[in-house]
Amino acid sequence: MTESGHFDVRTLGLLAAVAPLLFALAAMYLYHLWPRERSLPYWGAAGFCLAAAFALNAGRGDETTALLPIAATTLGFTSLCLFVVAVRLLLGVSGSWWWLGVAIPIALLVQVYFTFVRPNLGLRVLASSVANLVIVAAIAVGLWRRSRDRLRIPGRAMAGVFGGIAVVYLLRIWALGNVPADARWEEV
Repeated sequence: MTESGHFDVRTLGLLAAVAPLLFALAAMYLYHLWPRERSLPYWGAAGFCLAAAFALNAGRGDETTALLPIAATTLGFTSLCLFVVAVRLLLGVSGSWWWLGVAIPIALLVQVYFTFVRPNLGLRVLASSVANLVIVAAIAVGLWRRSRDRLRIPGRAMAGVFGGIAVVYLLRIWALGNVPADARWEEV
């Protein structure tokens, strides 16, 4: 907390980046031990992307270029997409990953559109929040429904974590009704 009694958001953001960074390093170390577990590199990549997103958000200042929040938001979305791949591989669900090559650029283009073409912070945050909500809800439901045998308890626990994140996104979407279209990042 600062002298005025408010949380220092930048410091909190940097601290928040440590957890996914450690998670990513652990996943990569585990992959070194068990290279047959194909989900581990995706868990690691998701953790690295999330840590970078938190660090970029923490690095924002009063004179921050609009590219920094766009990069942070896109990295956060990318991390969630990588979590989907990791969960599917962990649970043995087959599928192709072509949609990553479509979803991530679309998320980036939406951020760019609501930043430079039709500047509207509320719509930009709403778009990313809805996209993130859909992904974390899908992860939670998939983990809840498909976790069996040795993965039943940890899978259900992870489903609860992702379900909690989905609730946070729902609350964020609800709170966006109070964000004016011409708001700046520092005001949110």
